[in-house]
Amino acid sequence: CGIGCVGLIFMETKLLMGIGAGALLVGGLIDLLLQRALYLREMRMTNTEVTRESKDQQGAPELKGEQRRIREEAADEPALGVHRATLVLTGRAVLIGLRYVRGETGVPFLVCRAEGERVSHVLSEARALRLTIVHDHVLARQLISTTKLGHAVPMQYFQPVAKAFFAAGLA
Repeated sequence: CGIGCVGLIFMETKLLMGIGAGALLVGGLIDLLLQRALYLREMRMTNTEVTRESKDQQGAPELKGEQRRIREEAADEPALGVHRATLVLTGRAVLIGLRYVRGETGVPFLVCRAEGERVSHVLSEARALRLTIVHDHVLARQLISTTKLGHAVPMQYFQPVAKAFFAAGLA
């Protein structure tokens, strides 16, 4: 065939190589997109994995609900302690702190209590806070045995408690 043939063969080979290279490029691009899609599909979490990871990061919903309930209960409870009292009733080895503020509390309620050795400590704290202190052993003993901390004074003791508040000039 000669030298003229070589040029023709070279042109045909170049065309075939270009078509082959293009086909390989298109095949590689398709493979790349397919591999990426398969990888992302494989890395996607199942619903159980999402739930487990959420529990690990944020805590179990049951525990979060219980913690929320405890916080709400604590927020609803009245603040307690001798510093919240407006009147302190003392007796022999017994002390109670009552809180009554007209317009704020409907009825007096028990905010602190002490018996035995704690009485002197709480009494000195009440004096430091300049709280009104009334000595009434009978009433203090009755209230400490019938009233729970943070609860209102029982109705049968309203009259003597009111007298104690009036005697102290607080009502």
